[in-house]
Amino acid sequence: MPGNSGGSAANSYGSTANLEAGSACAPFKSGNSTWLTAGLIVADVVGAGILGLPVAVAKVGWLGGVVLTLVLLAMNVHISMLMWRVRMHFPSVCSYVQMVEMAFSKAPEGQRSGMTLIAGAGQYSFLFAMLVIYMLSCGRALGNLFYSVFVCLPTWTLVAGMLILPFHATARKLGTWQSLIWINVLTIVCTCCIPLAYMMREGADVTRPSGSVFVAVENTSPAMAFGALSTFTFAFTSQFMVIEIMSEMKNPSEFPTAYIYMAAPFQAVAFLIVGVGGYYYVGNKVTGMIGDNIPFGTTFQFAAVCLLSHMTVTYLIKGIILCRAVHGVTDKDADNDDSRAAWTTWGSIVLVVGAVVWVVASTVPFFNELVDLVGASLTPVCCYIIPILSYLRWVKDFGSKEQRNFEGIILFFEMSLAVLLLVFGTYFSILNIVEKWGTFGPPFACHCQQMWNTCACSATHAGMMDRCLASGKDLALQVQLMVDQNFAWTSAVAERGRLFASSFV
Repeated sequence: MPGNSGGSAANSYGSTANLEAGSACAPFKSGNSTWLTAGLIVADVVGAGILGLPVAVAKVGWLGGVVLTLVLLAMNVHISMLMWRVRMHFPSVCSYVQMVEMAFSKAPEGQRSGMTLIAGAGQYSFLFAMLVIYMLSCGRALGNLFYSVFVCLPTWTLVAGMLILPFHATARKLGTWQSLIWINVLTIVCTCCIPLAYMMREGADVTRPSGSVFVAVENTSPAMAFGALSTFTFAFTSQFMVIEIMSEMKNPSEFPTAYIYMAAPFQAVAFLIVGVGGYYYVGNKVTGMIGDNIPFGTTFQFAAVCLLSHMTVTYLIKGIILCRAVHGVTDKDADNDDSRAAWTTWGSIVLVVGAVVWVVASTVPFFNELVDLVGASLTPVCCYIIPILSYLRWVKDFGSKEQRNFEGIILFFEMSLAVLLLVFGTYFSILNIVEKWGTFGPPFACHCQQMWNTCACSATHAGMMDRCLASGKDLALQVQLMVDQNFAWTSAVAERGRLFASSFV
């Protein structure tokens, strides 16, 4: 249905303008193909969210997980097609913020500027939050790969940032590292399928902990239900980047083909297999990312390599969009400037953004809780509310009554769900973080849980329980105050700052 409506829009607005827009928006290129665009969509959407899906499914049961997967994927595709229609009407639009500004171009000035401001703040806040999650995932992947090397998460995260930096500093457009896009699709499959293949070989009787259950409908609380919805919503985010992706296409009129017929089926299969499969083999005691639920060993390390590759490419995709926005503030002609000065500025921006992301990731390193919070607070605004309002304004000022009435009921459902998630999902996510705050540790905490093969850090990790029960408490490793010793000096600096500030009070 979205494809048919979008097709009429393409016919109305013409393919010549679309080709011109594709070459005008994206610097230094002839345009991405339909297949590469599908790969970008997969790399963008199938990110960190899919790794935590078994935990989300465990909160609602496998039937609820299947329903949420299919409904939210359909919503994601539908709203992306709404944005595509608006983009086809304004072929010079190159970004999410520009789309919102043009959709409200005939609205009162206060409404137009207000929506543009909210769109920009929401998109860039969302991108930054996702970069934090991806860098955390990269650090965790390195720790999993070298699980017998007792290095804390903040240090591994810093190393991961240094590995990402050369790729990010040499890529100013989404299609720069085309080989990485296809490697990313492969590593997505491996990241998810390796743990599942191990669990399948061992069987649910072995992989499912004692007392863990697998049910169709879980007896869940409102907090758990909204937590699951937040994770699912976060996992299906793409709307805040689809304008940038389609604007780099050789022919943006082919975007529905790339999304509906190429990317969406892959997403549906991947999310269902990982979410329901992970829940089946571990039950409602599944924790963290799916790879955390298999024992330490070669399989665990191979999955970590795939996770590192996958998260690196996903970080690059989001990081390019964010850094291009910052670059555009410093140089309005940055997208068309291929000079050495422009590349030097770009490298500086990438370095500063990476440093800030690492500091935040090391200060607030709780993966599942952060995914839930971002999914509940920023996702509804950026991926549902703003695109729907922009589309409705465009229909009012530029479209037809037939287009407005055709999808009214669907749009009402999507908007209602977004508002409910924004209000109640954010509330329950914050409440959950506050309740667990005492377990997260101080800034730059070591966070070796489920990452080192020691009973002090991973006594509940798969394959460790019997060993730790037999040997008692592991005293070979001491994690003093749970702070990464490479950054213990930050605590002293913070304390001196607090004392200095208190002297003026």
